[in-house]
Amino acid sequence: MYKTTATKLFANANKDSANATQRIKRQRLQLANAKANMRVFINVMRPLLESSDHMSIVGGYEKPTIYVHARGLESFKTGRIVGMLQVLEALGTAKSTEDWASSINRDFEYTMSNYNVMFCAFVKEDSATCRKIEVGTEIQTIVKYAIQCD
Repeated sequence: MYKTTATKLFANANKDSANATQRIKRQRLQLANAKANMRVFINVMRPLLESSDHMSIVGGYEKPTIYVHARGLESFKTGRIVGMLQVLEALGTAKSTEDWASSINRDFEYTMSNYNVMFCAFVKEDSATCRKIEVGTEIQTIVKYAIQCD
């Protein structure tokens, strides 16, 4: 028999709500503390963006994060991406990059003093310099199940 009580279940639910409230308060404080620095970055980066691009802010666990999605780029080495990467290098420190070949996308992660930036660069499909190429195939065996009761 399940050995909990309604009182314990409600106590756990209230504790979870209190933890969520504390997390949100902490994120709001982090965002307020980073606002001035983030404003500088946004004001420098905005003129480099086009109408198909997107920028947003998400409260993170450790620091708030600015997401920048740049679409329709000519390549990862030339064109307007150069200015964007120069802004990121001037204001922060490169943390990592990750390639997504299926969408010709490279994510650049930067850490700033009190916020992070995730720069997601998408090269256009008909780029003369960047393209996705087939490097192999993968075959997966997936086991399927059904329920059978006697």
